[in-house]
Amino acid sequence: MTIVKLVFLLFIIAFGFIMHRLFVIQVLSSDNYIPIQKFVTVTKDLSLRGEIFDRNNTPLAVNTQEYTVYGNTDKLRKEYNIRRQLQSLLKIKDSTMSAILDKKQWQKIKSGISSDTKDTIKRYFPTYINIEDEWVRAYPEGSMSAQVLGFVGRDDIGNPRGYVGVEGYFEQELRGLPSVSERESDLRGVSFIGGASDGSSGRAGMSLKLTIDRNLQKIVEDRLYKGVEQFDAKQGCAIIMEPYTGKIRAIGCVPSFSPEKYYEYKDADFTNGLIS
Repeated sequence: MTIVKLVFLLFIIAFGFIMHRLFVIQVLSSDNYIPIQKFVTVTKDLSLRGEIFDRNNTPLAVNTQEYTVYGNTDKLRKEYNIRRQLQSLLKIKDSTMSAILDKKQWQKIKSGISSDTKDTIKRYFPTYINIEDEWVRAYPEGSMSAQVLGFVGRDDIGNPRGYVGVEGYFEQELRGLPSVSERESDLRGVSFIGGASDGSSGRAGMSLKLTIDRNLQKIVEDRLYKGVEQFDAKQGCAIIMEPYTGKIRAIGCVPSFSPEKYYEYKDADFTNGLIS
């Protein structure tokens, strides 16, 4: 009986000690402790953008893979031979490289390198020179049909987005749905062990087939450029339409713009005078 009472007494003392500590932590010293908070970290991966074709399935707007070289400037400053070899391979001027080296940590060195150059860098250069790949928009026919197609630029947070023309009007359909993953994490973004996770799979963008005929479009634009030059006109526009169906086979105004270098033009250059 004495042992039972002793155990019970020890239990009461231990329980009282625990309650006392909880009271001190939660009430008297609450300002000294930061509660563990759970956050939901959301990651979005963009889907591949839909492509655009003419009536005969000739590609007018497609996705191509582009490679970009990044380097750790702290290490590149110290490794003269590696730096010179990289400059020679990428054909970078001394002034350009100096401007890059003036910045800290990882910096973009050059975009749009070929697949062969990418393989050479990965095989022969150290790991502080890295390569990232991304899908970029390309227009195989150059400026032809540019005012019909529009262009893909960047939105306020740097994501690809279509502007004007088909790229802008059908932005929702072309860009598809991104894949989304959600996970419980702390304030630093570190996931909790056993934390809840959820997500949804994405969907690639819808490709579009236009009524435009690439061959007719080229003939129309070539004739327009010759006419504008011959008569010293400011602009020339033309449209070819099937009378019974209303399908547009060719439409355009010149001068036009290059959708891959849209940033070099004014807003007025994106306007098709026949429809706006």
